[in-house]
Amino acid sequence: MNRISYKYNILTPIGIIAPLFCIVIGVPENASSMQIGKTTTAIASITLSAENDDNIYFSSGLEGDKDQVESDILLHAIPNFLLSNTYNDHLFFFNVTSDYRYGIDSNLSDINVNTAVGTELYFPGGLSLGLSDIYSKTEFDQDIGAQAGIGDNQDNVLAMNAEYTLRDFLRMQGKYNHIWKEFFEEGNSPSSEVNIDNVEGTFAIPFSTRLRGYVTGFVETQESEPESKLDYDDIKYLTGIRYVAPARFSCWLQGGYEEYDYEAENEDTSEVIGEAGVETRLTENNFLVFSLGRDGYGNLTLSGKATQTIRDKLDITLTADKSTRKSFIDTEPGVTYDVTELGLSFTTKFLERITARLEGDYQQQESQNSFETWRAKASLDYPIQDWIKAGTHYQYAIRTSDDADQEYEDNRIGLFVTLSL
Repeated sequence: MNRISYKYNILTPIGIIAPLFCIVIGVPENASSMQIGKTTTAIASITLSAENDDNIYFSSGLEGDKDQVESDILLHAIPNFLLSNTYNDHLFFFNVTSDYRYGIDSNLSDINVNTAVGTELYFPGGLSLGLSDIYSKTEFDQDIGAQAGIGDNQDNVLAMNAEYTLRDFLRMQGKYNHIWKEFFEEGNSPSSEVNIDNVEGTFAIPFSTRLRGYVTGFVETQESEPESKLDYDDIKYLTGIRYVAPARFSCWLQGGYEEYDYEAENEDTSEVIGEAGVETRLTENNFLVFSLGRDGYGNLTLSGKATQTIRDKLDITLTADKSTRKSFIDTEPGVTYDVTELGLSFTTKFLERITARLEGDYQQQESQNSFETWRAKASLDYPIQDWIKAGTHYQYAIRTSDDADQEYEDNRIGLFVTLSL
């Protein structure tokens, strides 16, 4: 039985730098929760931070750039609240986190907000229903990971899900998503708005095999209808099989076709699509998921993640992704851009209590211009008590591009103290 999953960007404070009297207060990733009765959990936190950033506008420093390289001490206020309740197998959840920052010298004032609210309902006889709403608003650091050229942006995803399972013999699922996006292009004041309605249906029949597992055969159809200056219909038909073994192993193979029907005088396209993948956990200390396929634009797709724990002291995580994405900042229909992303992180503990983390990531975007972004970050933290820890970090980022005005280099260094409830 599939449950609705919701994602939101956790806005981690970059920390503080500058004078040693600057303090950061926040909630760690393993923050403890407060039990309210047997079925309700609440987590609340507040983060106050200050950070020294030597290029707060990600400027290239060239004469024609609208912003020049400027350093500043940025103050952050980051509240976070999570509430979840389980009643008779029904789940209700609410989460809100935000990050308000203010520049001492520049008077810079920005805010990032993420909220998620929803419910999952399970009924006798195999029926389940889900409803969720996820909202995010990004006014800073959107340059990292987002499509190059997008400034302030916000989006909202309303999702509804209904599923019926009959004695592990038949599964039928229907989904509806309404996606709303609003964004500003860098250097332009008018905003652009996109509305997307997405309907998806799945029909699956699982059956046992002699391989001590079971195979699920499925047929899936999906249709999207954006309302914007880039109007088009996206219709996808997919069928395939998935094998699940009892010994921590599964694999899948699927294929079909996808068609883009443009409202404007643009040539419609249709492509054969497909994907093959594997997911395995050989021991408790490692995990691997990898897939390779072909998308509706006729391009290669790749996605993978591997984790390994060595002697219960060192955690290693490797991620990779290659995809083609729809561009929402171009005026011509059918414009896409290619993205390749790699990530690697190491986390370890020494002297029993000190946690050290080293992480890096690389992103390449190919569109009218090519962009390459590298980031590296090192951090240390020490738990003074169960509810408080202190630490330090340093982050370096650099972007290169065919367009020199889009290049930048940025350094952040900090100290922090974290409080958790």
